[in-house]
Amino acid sequence: RRYSVELGGNYAVAPRLSVTGGVRYKLAPTTSTVLEADRPDQSVYLGTNIAF
Repeated sequence: RRYSVELGGNYAVAPRLSVTGGVRYKLAPTTSTVLEADRPDQSVYLGTNIAF
């Protein structure tokens, strides 16, 4: 099993411009290989949306 949590939000700067951002956290099951360590995967993202 893989577990994943995502939290995000959106802020409207102007009627046609918004900023989106969030945090993602994934936890993978324990692996039996030596090359792959069992570590959580984390990421932060930021984006924009412009409407024409």
